[in-house]
Amino acid sequence: MQNKVLYAWCAGIIDGEGSIFLEKAKIRKQHRPSVTVANTDYRIILKLKEVLGGGILLTKRRDRPNHLPCWTWYSKGRSVASVLEKVTPFLVSKKEKAEVILPFAKTVGKKPIDDDYRSRLVGKFNKIIL
Repeated sequence: MQNKVLYAWCAGIIDGEGSIFLEKAKIRKQHRPSVTVANTDYRIILKLKEVLGGGILLTKRRDRPNHLPCWTWYSKGRSVASVLEKVTPFLVSKKEKAEVILPFAKTVGKKPIDDDYRSRLVGKFNKIIL
């Protein structure tokens, strides 16, 4: 029960402050599933990492010294499948994106994968306007 409450909390943060997207590789014509949340409150970012895994980045803009540092929690590649399996049932505004990216994320790192299958998923994702 406790895990479901934490997953629901994470879903709320992702829905409100986060992004679920396919990141296009610069060198190869491949896409990588990604989930990110940026916030100036490190406690929120740290809790996401504790519950869902992933990594943390710190960004401090030198051109705006009065701005607070911005922390970003992220999950990329094959770890996105695990994250989305936990939070998708609780998502509201980003649920459709998560449901399209989840099957795609499950194919990351597996060979052989049908390129047409991946292309269809990318096309389906690109049609979602949110």
